[in-house]
Amino acid sequence: MKHSYTVCLPYAVIDEAKAEGTEKLLDEKPLQIMLVENSITTIGDGGHVILDFGREIAGGVRILVHQAALTAQMRLRLGESVGECCAELGEKNSQNAHAYRDLTVPVISLSDSAFFDSGFRFLRIDVVGGEISLKSVVAEVLDSEVNIQGSFECSDPLLNDIYATAARTVELCVRRGVLWDGIKRDRLVWIGDIYPELLSLENLTDDLSPVVRSLDLVKEQTPADQWMNGIPMYSMWWMIILREYYRRTGDIEYLAAQKEYIDGLLRSIDAYVSEDGNTHFKSNLVDWPTHDTPDEPAGVHMIAVAAIDAAKEIMEYLGADATLCEKISKKLSAREFEVEEKKQIIALKDFALGNITDTEKEKLLTGGAKGMSTFMSYFLLSAIDRASDTSRALEIAKEYYGGMLKMGATTFWEDFDIDWMQEAAPLTRLPEEGEKDIHGDFGAYCYLGYRHSFCHGWSSGVLPYLVERVLGVKVENGGDTVRISPSLGGLTWVKGDVPLKKGVLHIEIEDGKMKVKVPYGVKLICGRIVR
Repeated sequence: MKHSYTVCLPYAVIDEAKAEGTEKLLDEKPLQIMLVENSITTIGDGGHVILDFGREIAGGVRILVHQAALTAQMRLRLGESVGECCAELGEKNSQNAHAYRDLTVPVISLSDSAFFDSGFRFLRIDVVGGEISLKSVVAEVLDSEVNIQGSFECSDPLLNDIYATAARTVELCVRRGVLWDGIKRDRLVWIGDIYPELLSLENLTDDLSPVVRSLDLVKEQTPADQWMNGIPMYSMWWMIILREYYRRTGDIEYLAAQKEYIDGLLRSIDAYVSEDGNTHFKSNLVDWPTHDTPDEPAGVHMIAVAAIDAAKEIMEYLGADATLCEKISKKLSAREFEVEEKKQIIALKDFALGNITDTEKEKLLTGGAKGMSTFMSYFLLSAIDRASDTSRALEIAKEYYGGMLKMGATTFWEDFDIDWMQEAAPLTRLPEEGEKDIHGDFGAYCYLGYRHSFCHGWSSGVLPYLVERVLGVKVENGGDTVRISPSLGGLTWVKGDVPLKKGVLHIEIEDGKMKVKVPYGVKLICGRIVR
Protein backbone atom coordinates (compact mmCIF):
# COMPACT_ATOMS: atom_id res chain seq x y z
CA MET A 1 0.00 0.00 0.00
CA LYS A 2 1.39 3.39 -1.01
CA HIS A 3 1.63 5.94 1.80
CA SER A 4 1.36 9.71 1.31
CA TYR A 5 2.44 12.41 3.72
CA THR A 6 1.65 15.96 4.72
CA VAL A 7 4.40 18.16 6.14
CA CYS A 8 3.83 19.63 9.60
CA LEU A 9 6.04 22.37 11.08
CA PRO A 10 6.97 22.37 14.75
CA TYR A 11 4.48 24.25 16.91
CA ALA A 12 6.91 25.33 19.63
CA VAL A 13 10.44 24.93 21.00
CA ILE A 14 10.06 23.33 24.43
CA ASP A 15 13.67 23.40 25.57
CA GLU A 16 17.19 23.98 24.22
CA ALA A 17 20.83 23.96 25.32
CA LYS A 18 23.96 25.08 23.44
CA ALA A 19 21.75 26.05 20.53
CA GLU A 20 21.19 29.27 18.59
CA GLY A 21 18.37 30.31 16.29
CA THR A 22 16.01 27.55 17.34
CA GLU A 23 13.02 29.81 16.71
CA LYS A 24 13.88 29.59 12.99
CA LEU A 25 12.82 25.93 13.04
CA LEU A 26 9.23 27.17 13.42
CA ASP A 27 9.38 29.08 10.13
CA GLU A 28 8.07 27.70 6.84
CA LYS A 29 10.86 27.30 4.29
CA PRO A 30 11.40 25.54 0.94
CA LEU A 31 12.28 21.94 1.78
CA GLN A 32 15.33 21.83 -0.44
CA ILE A 33 18.83 22.09 0.97
CA MET A 34 21.14 24.62 -0.77
CA LEU A 35 24.86 25.36 -0.71
CA VAL A 36 24.11 28.70 0.91
CA GLU A 37 21.42 29.00 3.58
CA ASN A 38 20.70 32.23 5.43
CA SER A 39 18.23 30.92 8.00
CA ILE A 40 19.77 28.15 10.07
CA THR A 41 19.77 26.75 13.58
CA THR A 42 23.03 25.66 15.18
CA ILE A 43 23.37 23.05 17.90
CA GLY A 44 26.74 22.66 19.53
CA ASP A 45 28.51 19.56 20.83
CA GLY A 46 26.51 18.37 23.86
CA GLY A 47 23.56 20.58 22.96
CA HIS A 48 19.93 19.72 22.33
CA VAL A 49 16.57 21.04 21.23
CA ILE A 50 13.07 19.71 22.02
CA LEU A 51 10.31 20.41 19.50
CA ASP A 52 6.55 20.19 20.01
CA PHE A 53 4.48 19.46 16.92
CA GLY A 54 1.29 20.47 18.72
CA ARG A 55 -0.62 17.20 18.61
CA GLU A 56 -0.21 13.43 18.31
CA ILE A 57 1.11 12.43 14.89
CA ALA A 58 1.30 9.17 12.97
CA GLY A 59 4.41 9.30 10.85
CA GLY A 60 8.03 10.38 11.15
CA VAL A 61 10.41 13.35 10.92
CA ARG A 62 12.45 14.86 8.14
CA ILE A 63 15.66 16.74 8.92
CA LEU A 64 17.52 19.04 6.52
CA VAL A 65 21.14 19.46 7.60
CA HIS A 66 23.24 22.29 6.18
CA GLN A 67 26.64 21.67 7.76
CA ALA A 68 28.02 19.19 10.27
CA ALA A 69 31.37 18.34 11.81
CA LEU A 70 32.74 15.11 10.35
CA THR A 71 32.43 13.36 13.73
CA ALA A 72 28.98 14.74 14.64
CA GLN A 73 26.11 12.45 15.54
CA MET A 74 22.46 13.09 16.34
CA ARG A 75 20.42 11.18 18.86
CA LEU A 76 16.76 11.44 17.87
CA ARG A 77 14.06 10.60 20.39
CA LEU A 78 10.34 10.71 19.76
CA GLY A 79 7.84 11.01 22.59
CA GLU A 80 4.12 11.05 23.13
CA SER A 81 5.06 13.21 26.12
CA VAL A 82 7.98 15.51 26.90
CA GLY A 83 9.08 13.02 29.54
CA GLU A 84 9.23 10.16 27.05
CA CYS A 85 11.36 12.05 24.54
CA CYS A 86 13.84 12.88 27.34
CA ALA A 87 14.05 9.36 28.79
CA GLU A 88 16.93 6.94 28.40
CA LEU A 89 16.09 3.51 27.01
CA GLY A 90 14.89 1.44 29.94
CA GLU A 91 14.11 4.47 32.09
CA LYS A 92 10.51 4.17 33.29
CA ASN A 93 10.07 1.41 30.69
CA SER A 94 11.07 3.60 27.73
CA GLN A 95 11.51 1.29 24.73
CA ASN A 96 11.78 0.85 21.00
CA ALA A 97 8.62 -1.29 21.01
CA HIS A 98 6.90 -2.18 17.71
CA ALA A 99 8.52 0.88 16.09
CA TYR A 100 11.80 2.74 16.47
CA ARG A 101 11.56 5.97 18.44
CA ASP A 102 15.14 6.32 19.77
CA LEU A 103 17.99 6.32 17.23
CA THR A 104 21.54 7.67 17.01
CA VAL A 105 22.77 8.47 13.50
CA PRO A 106 25.80 10.17 11.93
CA VAL A 107 25.13 13.68 10.64
CA ILE A 108 25.86 14.40 6.99
CA SER A 109 26.29 17.89 5.57
CA LEU A 110 23.87 19.01 2.85
CA SER A 111 21.57 16.09 3.64
CA ASP A 112 17.80 15.68 3.62
CA SER A 113 16.85 12.54 5.54
CA ALA A 114 13.66 10.98 6.90
CA PHE A 115 13.49 8.99 10.12
CA PHE A 116 10.89 6.88 11.95
CA ASP A 117 7.36 5.65 11.42
CA SER A 118 5.68 5.85 14.80
CA GLY A 119 3.27 7.79 16.98
CA PHE A 120 4.56 10.95 18.66
CA ARG A 121 4.10 14.61 19.45
CA PHE A 122 7.59 15.62 20.59
CA LEU A 123 11.08 15.26 19.12
CA ARG A 124 14.35 15.71 21.02
CA ILE A 125 17.57 16.15 19.05
CA ASP A 126 20.85 15.72 20.97
CA VAL A 127 24.18 16.43 19.26
CA VAL A 128 27.54 14.88 20.12
CA GLY A 129 30.91 14.92 18.37
CA GLY A 130 30.76 18.45 16.96
CA GLU A 131 28.49 21.30 15.94
CA ILE A 132 25.74 20.97 13.34
CA SER A 133 23.54 23.49 11.53
CA LEU A 134 19.97 22.69 10.54
CA LYS A 135 17.76 24.32 7.94
CA SER A 136 14.49 22.58 8.82
CA VAL A 137 12.99 19.89 10.99
CA VAL A 138 9.47 18.88 10.03
CA ALA A 139 7.08 16.05 10.74
CA GLU A 140 5.93 13.88 7.86
CA VAL A 141 2.36 13.12 8.84
CA LEU A 142 0.83 10.04 7.29
CA ASP A 143 -2.34 11.05 5.49
CA SER A 144 -5.59 9.70 6.81
CA GLU A 145 -6.94 6.42 5.44
CA VAL A 146 -10.46 7.35 6.57
CA ASN A 147 -12.94 9.45 4.61
CA ILE A 148 -14.54 11.28 7.54
CA GLN A 149 -18.26 11.84 6.96
CA GLY A 150 -19.61 11.77 10.51
CA SER A 151 -19.85 14.74 12.85
CA PHE A 152 -21.24 15.74 16.23
CA GLU A 153 -21.71 19.19 17.70
CA CYS A 154 -23.69 20.38 20.70
CA SER A 155 -24.09 23.27 23.14
CA ASP A 156 -21.28 21.96 25.38
CA PRO A 157 -17.80 22.83 24.00
CA LEU A 158 -16.09 20.18 26.14
CA LEU A 159 -18.25 17.40 24.65
CA ASN A 160 -17.40 18.72 21.20
CA ASP A 161 -13.69 18.48 22.01
CA ILE A 162 -14.16 14.97 23.39
CA TYR A 163 -15.97 13.80 20.25
CA ALA A 164 -13.33 15.35 17.97
CA THR A 165 -10.47 13.82 19.97
CA ALA A 166 -12.09 10.38 19.96
CA ALA A 167 -12.65 10.65 16.21
CA ARG A 168 -9.03 11.58 15.61
CA THR A 169 -7.84 8.74 17.83
CA VAL A 170 -9.60 6.04 15.84
CA GLU A 171 -8.78 7.77 12.54
CA LEU A 172 -5.05 7.59 13.30
CA CYS A 173 -5.34 3.92 14.26
CA VAL A 174 -6.63 2.90 10.83
CA ARG A 175 -3.28 2.05 9.27
CA ARG A 176 -2.18 -0.07 6.32
CA GLY A 177 -5.76 -1.00 5.61
CA VAL A 178 -6.52 -2.53 9.02
CA LEU A 179 -7.36 -1.45 12.57
CA TRP A 180 -4.39 -1.13 14.89
CA ASP A 181 -4.59 -0.80 18.65
CA GLY A 182 -2.07 2.06 18.70
CA ILE A 183 0.28 3.97 16.44
CA LYS A 184 3.36 3.89 18.70
CA ARG A 185 2.94 0.50 20.36
CA ASP A 186 0.57 -2.35 19.63
CA ARG A 187 0.66 -1.69 15.90
CA LEU A 188 -1.15 -5.01 15.61
CA VAL A 189 -4.63 -6.35 14.90
CA TRP A 190 -5.82 -7.43 18.34
CA ILE A 191 -9.28 -8.49 17.23
CA GLY A 192 -10.78 -8.50 20.72
CA ASP A 193 -9.82 -4.86 21.13
CA ILE A 194 -11.44 -3.39 18.04
CA TYR A 195 -15.14 -3.53 18.94
CA PRO A 196 -15.10 0.09 20.22
CA GLU A 197 -13.09 1.07 17.12
CA LEU A 198 -15.72 -0.51 14.86
CA LEU A 199 -18.51 1.34 16.68
CA SER A 200 -16.61 4.61 16.24
CA LEU A 201 -15.60 3.98 12.66
CA GLU A 202 -19.09 3.11 11.46
CA ASN A 203 -20.26 6.49 12.78
CA LEU A 204 -17.44 8.31 10.97
CA THR A 205 -17.38 6.70 7.51
CA ASP A 206 -19.33 4.39 5.23
CA ASP A 207 -16.12 2.57 4.26
CA LEU A 208 -15.76 -0.32 6.71
CA SER A 209 -13.26 -2.25 4.59
CA PRO A 210 -10.59 -1.94 7.35
CA VAL A 211 -12.94 -3.88 9.62
CA VAL A 212 -13.38 -6.62 7.02
CA ARG A 213 -9.64 -6.87 6.42
CA SER A 214 -9.01 -7.07 10.16
CA LEU A 215 -11.63 -9.81 10.63
CA ASP A 216 -10.22 -11.76 7.68
CA LEU A 217 -6.57 -11.34 8.67
CA VAL A 218 -7.04 -12.82 12.12
CA LYS A 219 -9.36 -15.56 10.90
CA GLU A 220 -6.90 -16.65 8.20
CA GLN A 221 -4.16 -17.00 10.80
CA THR A 222 -6.29 -18.87 13.36
CA PRO A 223 -7.87 -22.30 12.83
CA ALA A 224 -11.33 -22.49 14.44
CA ASP A 225 -10.08 -24.93 17.07
CA GLN A 226 -7.57 -22.32 18.29
CA TRP A 227 -8.08 -18.88 19.83
CA MET A 228 -7.58 -15.61 18.01
CA ASN A 229 -4.53 -13.74 19.30
CA GLY A 230 -4.16 -16.66 21.72
CA ILE A 231 -7.08 -15.41 23.87
CA PRO A 232 -10.44 -17.25 23.99
CA MET A 233 -12.42 -14.05 24.57
CA TYR A 234 -10.99 -12.55 21.38
CA SER A 235 -12.57 -15.28 19.26
CA MET A 236 -15.85 -14.42 20.98
CA TRP A 237 -15.39 -10.71 20.23
CA TRP A 238 -14.81 -11.66 16.59
CA MET A 239 -18.38 -12.95 16.40
CA ILE A 240 -19.75 -9.88 18.19
CA ILE A 241 -17.89 -7.62 15.75
CA LEU A 242 -19.13 -9.65 12.78
CA ARG A 243 -22.74 -9.27 13.91
CA GLU A 244 -22.36 -5.50 14.31
CA TYR A 245 -20.78 -5.25 10.87
CA TYR A 246 -23.78 -7.01 9.36
CA ARG A 247 -26.27 -4.90 11.30
CA ARG A 248 -24.72 -1.83 9.75
CA THR A 249 -24.09 -3.03 6.21
CA GLY A 250 -26.46 -5.90 5.46
CA ASP A 251 -23.59 -7.67 3.70
CA ILE A 252 -25.17 -11.13 3.66
CA GLU A 253 -22.59 -12.61 1.25
CA TYR A 254 -19.75 -11.80 3.62
CA LEU A 255 -21.75 -13.11 6.56
CA ALA A 256 -22.50 -16.39 4.77
CA ALA A 257 -18.81 -16.87 3.97
CA GLN A 258 -18.09 -17.01 7.73
CA LYS A 259 -20.63 -19.74 8.51
CA GLU A 260 -18.25 -22.71 8.50
CA TYR A 261 -15.74 -20.88 10.69
CA ILE A 262 -18.44 -19.85 13.18
CA ASP A 263 -19.56 -23.48 13.43
CA GLY A 264 -16.02 -24.43 14.38
CA LEU A 265 -15.76 -21.64 16.96
CA LEU A 266 -19.04 -22.69 18.55
CA ARG A 267 -17.77 -26.25 18.92
CA SER A 268 -14.61 -24.95 20.56
CA ILE A 269 -16.53 -22.73 22.99
CA ASP A 270 -19.00 -25.47 23.82
CA ALA A 271 -16.16 -27.70 24.99
CA TYR A 272 -15.19 -25.14 27.66
CA VAL A 273 -18.66 -24.48 29.11
CA SER A 274 -19.89 -26.98 31.67
CA GLU A 275 -23.51 -27.89 32.40
CA ASP A 276 -23.49 -25.71 35.53
CA GLY A 277 -22.73 -22.65 33.36
CA ASN A 278 -19.13 -22.19 34.45
CA THR A 279 -16.44 -21.57 31.84
CA HIS A 280 -13.08 -23.35 31.98
CA PHE A 281 -10.84 -21.55 29.52
CA LYS A 282 -7.12 -21.89 30.15
CA SER A 283 -6.68 -18.11 30.05
CA ASN A 284 -9.05 -15.22 30.72
CA LEU A 285 -8.96 -11.55 29.75
CA VAL A 286 -11.72 -8.95 29.84
CA ASP A 287 -9.56 -5.85 30.15
CA TRP A 288 -6.34 -5.15 32.00
CA PRO A 289 -7.78 -3.28 35.02
CA THR A 290 -9.95 -6.32 35.85
CA HIS A 291 -7.37 -8.99 35.04
CA ASP A 292 -6.87 -11.56 37.81
CA THR A 293 -9.55 -9.91 39.98
CA PRO A 294 -12.49 -11.76 41.59
CA ASP A 295 -14.84 -10.19 39.01
CA GLU A 296 -12.95 -11.41 35.94
CA PRO A 297 -14.85 -14.75 35.67
CA ALA A 298 -18.13 -12.81 35.58
CA GLY A 299 -16.78 -10.64 32.76
CA VAL A 300 -15.67 -13.69 30.78
CA HIS A 301 -19.13 -15.19 31.28
CA MET A 302 -20.82 -12.03 29.97
CA ILE A 303 -18.60 -11.93 26.87
CA ALA A 304 -19.50 -15.56 26.22
CA VAL A 305 -23.23 -14.80 26.60
CA ALA A 306 -22.96 -11.85 24.20
CA ALA A 307 -20.94 -13.89 21.69
CA ILE A 308 -23.39 -16.78 21.64
CA ASP A 309 -26.27 -14.32 21.25
CA ALA A 310 -24.39 -12.80 18.32
CA ALA A 311 -23.83 -16.22 16.76
CA LYS A 312 -27.51 -17.09 17.18
CA GLU A 313 -28.54 -13.84 15.51
CA ILE A 314 -26.13 -14.53 12.64
CA MET A 315 -27.62 -18.01 12.18
CA GLU A 316 -31.09 -16.47 12.03
CA TYR A 317 -29.94 -14.03 9.33
CA LEU A 318 -28.56 -16.97 7.36
CA GLY A 319 -31.57 -19.21 7.95
CA ALA A 320 -29.17 -21.74 9.50
CA ASP A 321 -29.51 -24.21 12.36
CA ALA A 322 -28.89 -22.50 15.72
CA THR A 323 -29.17 -25.64 17.87
CA LEU A 324 -25.59 -25.45 19.14
CA CYS A 325 -26.04 -21.77 20.03
CA GLU A 326 -29.15 -22.64 22.03
CA LYS A 327 -27.33 -25.49 23.77
CA ILE A 328 -24.46 -23.24 24.89
CA SER A 329 -26.88 -20.48 25.87
CA LYS A 330 -28.82 -22.86 28.05
CA LYS A 331 -25.66 -23.98 29.82
CA LEU A 332 -24.51 -20.39 30.38
CA SER A 333 -27.90 -19.40 31.79
CA ALA A 334 -27.45 -21.90 34.63
CA ARG A 335 -24.80 -19.65 36.20
CA GLU A 336 -25.64 -16.28 37.76
CA PHE A 337 -23.17 -13.65 38.91
CA GLU A 338 -23.39 -10.73 41.30
CA VAL A 339 -20.51 -8.42 40.41
CA GLU A 340 -18.51 -7.54 43.50
CA GLU A 341 -16.69 -4.36 42.51
CA LYS A 342 -15.59 -3.64 38.95
CA LYS A 343 -17.80 -1.18 37.11
CA GLN A 344 -16.77 -2.40 33.67
CA ILE A 345 -17.92 -5.93 34.52
CA ILE A 346 -21.27 -4.53 35.67
CA ALA A 347 -21.48 -2.68 32.35
CA LEU A 348 -20.68 -5.87 30.42
CA LYS A 349 -23.42 -7.64 32.33
CA ASP A 350 -25.83 -4.90 31.29
CA PHE A 351 -24.65 -5.27 27.66
CA ALA A 352 -25.00 -9.06 27.64
CA LEU A 353 -28.15 -9.57 29.72
CA GLY A 354 -29.91 -6.21 29.53
CA ASN A 355 -30.29 -5.93 33.28
CA ILE A 356 -28.29 -5.51 36.47
CA THR A 357 -29.29 -5.70 40.14
CA ASP A 358 -30.05 -2.67 42.30
CA THR A 359 -26.83 -3.31 44.22
CA GLU A 360 -24.85 -3.35 40.99
CA LYS A 361 -26.54 -0.13 39.89
CA GLU A 362 -25.48 1.53 43.11
CA LYS A 363 -21.86 0.43 42.57
CA LEU A 364 -21.96 1.58 38.96
CA LEU A 365 -23.21 5.04 39.89
CA THR A 366 -20.96 5.62 42.90
CA GLY A 367 -17.78 7.67 42.60
CA GLY A 368 -18.35 9.42 39.30
CA ALA A 369 -15.54 8.59 36.85
CA LYS A 370 -13.59 6.54 39.39
CA GLY A 371 -13.29 3.00 38.08
CA MET A 372 -13.79 3.98 34.45
CA SER A 373 -11.87 2.12 31.74
CA THR A 374 -10.94 3.42 28.29
CA PHE A 375 -11.60 0.09 26.56
CA MET A 376 -14.93 -0.35 28.34
CA SER A 377 -16.06 3.30 28.07
CA TYR A 378 -18.85 2.61 25.56
CA PHE A 379 -20.35 -0.11 27.75
CA LEU A 380 -19.89 1.94 30.93
CA LEU A 381 -21.48 5.13 29.62
CA SER A 382 -24.36 3.19 28.08
CA ALA A 383 -24.99 1.27 31.31
CA ILE A 384 -24.76 4.44 33.42
CA ASP A 385 -27.27 6.11 31.10
CA ARG A 386 -29.71 3.22 31.45
CA ALA A 387 -29.21 2.97 35.22
CA SER A 388 -29.62 6.71 35.75
CA ASP A 389 -29.97 9.19 32.89
CA THR A 390 -28.10 10.83 30.04
CA SER A 391 -27.15 13.89 32.07
CA ARG A 392 -25.27 11.75 34.58
CA ALA A 393 -23.49 9.77 31.87
CA LEU A 394 -22.41 12.97 30.13
CA GLU A 395 -21.02 14.42 33.36
CA ILE A 396 -18.97 11.27 33.91
CA ALA A 397 -17.77 11.34 30.30
CA LYS A 398 -16.65 14.95 30.75
CA GLU A 399 -14.92 14.15 34.04
CA TYR A 400 -13.07 11.16 32.57
CA TYR A 401 -12.22 12.24 29.04
CA GLY A 402 -11.93 15.88 30.08
CA GLY A 403 -9.29 14.72 32.56
CA MET A 404 -7.13 13.39 29.74
CA LEU A 405 -7.58 16.65 27.84
CA LYS A 406 -6.49 18.61 30.91
CA MET A 407 -3.35 16.50 31.00
CA GLY A 408 -2.55 17.58 27.44
CA ALA A 409 -4.07 14.73 25.45
CA THR A 410 -4.75 15.32 21.76
CA THR A 411 -5.72 11.65 21.31
CA PHE A 412 -7.11 9.30 23.95
CA TRP A 413 -4.99 6.82 25.85
CA GLU A 414 -4.66 3.08 26.29
CA ASP A 415 -5.71 3.48 29.92
CA PHE A 416 -6.50 6.31 32.31
CA ASP A 417 -7.48 6.64 35.93
CA ILE A 418 -8.63 10.04 37.17
CA ASP A 419 -6.63 9.52 40.36
CA TRP A 420 -3.46 9.79 38.24
CA MET A 421 -4.15 13.52 37.87
CA GLN A 422 -3.42 14.25 41.52
CA GLU A 423 -0.15 16.23 41.69
CA ALA A 424 0.75 15.16 38.14
CA ALA A 425 2.36 17.34 35.50
CA PRO A 426 0.71 17.43 32.07
CA LEU A 427 2.39 15.57 29.22
CA THR A 428 3.54 18.90 27.73
CA ARG A 429 6.32 19.46 30.31
CA LEU A 430 8.66 17.67 32.67
CA PRO A 431 7.44 17.26 36.25
CA GLU A 432 8.66 19.70 38.85
CA GLU A 433 9.82 18.60 42.28
CA GLY A 434 6.99 16.84 44.09
CA GLU A 435 4.99 16.21 40.90
CA LYS A 436 4.24 12.90 39.20
CA ASP A 437 4.88 12.18 35.53
CA ILE A 438 1.45 11.47 34.00
CA HIS A 439 3.16 9.22 31.43
CA GLY A 440 6.21 7.66 33.05
CA ASP A 441 4.86 7.09 36.57
CA PHE A 442 1.65 5.24 35.75
CA GLY A 443 0.30 2.33 33.72
CA ALA A 444 0.44 -1.40 34.43
CA TYR A 445 0.87 -4.80 32.79
CA CYS A 446 2.11 -4.37 29.21
CA TYR A 447 1.64 -0.57 29.28
CA LEU A 448 3.78 0.36 32.27
CA GLY A 449 5.44 3.78 32.15
CA TYR A 450 6.50 5.21 28.81
CA ARG A 451 5.46 2.04 27.01
CA HIS A 452 1.90 3.25 27.62
CA SER A 453 0.23 4.18 24.33
CA PHE A 454 -1.22 7.70 24.24
CA CYS A 455 -3.16 7.04 21.03
CA HIS A 456 -5.19 3.85 21.39
CA GLY A 457 -8.22 3.18 19.21
CA TRP A 458 -10.15 1.26 21.85
CA SER A 459 -10.44 4.44 23.93
CA SER A 460 -12.86 6.00 21.42
CA GLY A 461 -16.01 4.40 22.88
CA VAL A 462 -17.40 7.76 23.99
CA LEU A 463 -18.01 8.60 20.31
CA PRO A 464 -20.59 5.90 19.55
CA TYR A 465 -22.22 6.61 22.91
CA LEU A 466 -22.76 10.26 21.91
CA VAL A 467 -24.18 9.23 18.53
CA GLU A 468 -26.41 6.42 19.80
CA ARG A 469 -27.73 8.09 22.92
CA VAL A 470 -27.51 11.87 22.55
CA LEU A 471 -28.27 12.02 18.82
CA GLY A 472 -30.34 8.89 19.43
CA VAL A 473 -29.40 7.09 16.19
CA LYS A 474 -29.90 3.35 16.02
CA VAL A 475 -29.23 1.64 12.68
CA GLU A 476 -31.23 -1.53 11.99
CA ASN A 477 -32.07 -3.98 9.23
CA GLY A 478 -28.65 -3.98 7.63
CA GLY A 479 -28.60 -0.20 7.35
CA ASP A 480 -32.01 0.09 5.68
CA THR A 481 -33.82 1.37 8.78
CA VAL A 482 -32.89 4.13 11.24
CA ARG A 483 -34.57 4.86 14.56
CA ILE A 484 -33.97 8.27 16.10
CA SER A 485 -34.78 8.85 19.79
CA PRO A 486 -32.54 11.65 21.07
CA SER A 487 -31.75 12.16 24.75
CA LEU A 488 -30.12 15.55 25.25
CA GLY A 489 -29.12 15.21 28.90
CA GLY A 490 -29.62 18.92 29.53
CA LEU A 491 -27.98 20.11 26.30
CA THR A 492 -29.85 22.96 24.60
CA TRP A 493 -29.05 21.84 21.06
CA VAL A 494 -27.26 19.09 19.18
CA LYS A 495 -26.59 18.29 15.55
CA GLY A 496 -24.65 15.69 13.65
CA ASP A 497 -24.05 13.59 10.59
CA VAL A 498 -24.07 9.79 10.57
CA PRO A 499 -22.85 7.88 7.50
CA LEU A 500 -25.06 5.03 6.28
CA LYS A 501 -24.56 2.67 3.36
CA LYS A 502 -27.06 4.71 1.29
CA GLY A 503 -25.79 8.16 2.21
CA VAL A 504 -25.31 10.50 5.16
CA LEU A 505 -28.04 11.07 7.74
CA HIS A 506 -28.20 14.64 9.06
CA ILE A 507 -29.92 15.58 12.34
CA GLU A 508 -30.52 18.91 14.09
CA ILE A 509 -32.33 19.21 17.42
CA GLU A 510 -33.14 22.48 19.20
CA ASP A 511 -36.04 23.90 21.20
CA GLY A 512 -37.77 20.53 21.26
CA LYS A 513 -37.82 20.32 17.47
CA MET A 514 -35.97 17.87 15.27
CA LYS A 515 -34.93 18.26 11.63
CA VAL A 516 -33.76 15.16 9.78
CA LYS A 517 -32.39 14.65 6.29
CA VAL A 518 -32.44 10.95 5.53
CA PRO A 519 -30.83 9.22 2.53
CA TYR A 520 -33.16 7.93 -0.16
CA GLY A 521 -34.24 4.35 0.48
CA VAL A 522 -33.71 4.44 4.25
CA LYS A 523 -36.77 3.93 6.44
CA LEU A 524 -36.94 6.52 9.23
CA ILE A 525 -38.67 5.92 12.56
CA CYS A 526 -38.63 8.95 14.89
CA GLY A 527 -39.25 8.74 18.61
CA ARG A 528 -39.70 11.51 21.13
CA ILE A 529 -36.96 13.88 22.24
CA VAL A 530 -35.89 13.50 25.87
CA ARG A 531 -34.43 16.76 27.15
